Amino acid sequence: MGAMVRIDQPEVSKIGNAVLDVAGRLERVSGEVDRCGSITDSAVEGSAALGATGNYAIGWRETLTDLAGQVRAFAGDLHKAAGDYHETDAEAAARLSSEAGYY
Repeated sequence: MGAMVRIDQPEVSKIGNAVLDVAGRLERVSGEVDRCGSITDSAVEGSAALGATGNYAIGWRETLTDLAGQVRAFAGDLHKAAGDYHETDAEAAARLSSEAGYY
């Protein structure tokens, strides 16, 4: 008979919560990009470099926001896996109990 498989459902949920915290921090950092790049075009009139840095900041903010979404989705997957395992385990236990005649 193969080895038993067991998942520590509370621990997987705890890890999911920690991953959600990381997603929140990424979202906060992406919001800081705008604050850091608050230099207006009038600061150096006609500066191509200033415009380029502004575009870079927008791209970086979008990258961080996308990454936060991916991390958030991974946390959701962890929570779903923990819940699915718990539900399947409980159903199997109930089925085995009823088949064995235990009520």
